[in-house]
Amino acid sequence: MLSQIPELEKQFTAFAQDTVEGDVLSDRERALAALAVVFTLEDATSVKESIIEAKQAGVTNKEIGYISALVIALRGKKIARLGVVGATSTPLRVVQSKCCE
Repeated sequence: MLSQIPELEKQFTAFAQDTVEGDVLSDRERALAALAVVFTLEDATSVKESIIEAKQAGVTNKEIGYISALVIALRGKKIARLGVVGATSTPLRVVQSKCCE
């Protein structure tokens, strides 16, 4: 779909490349974030590739298990709220920060 709008495709490609290859997160942090995403998406090929990348970035089996468990736990919370009248999506906790004021 992006190919229909070349300028938008160019901008998105640059954004995606900067996000994946940028230096805001360390390789290890990026691998942990990617694991959480692919576990959520349930794409077996992406999970396998992300686990390999995470191991290469120094992520331990215990940490990989924890990320997987975290995704399952958050899904469980969402499932538990299904059918509950007035249920709202609330974060696990709210952290007050003054960094962006």
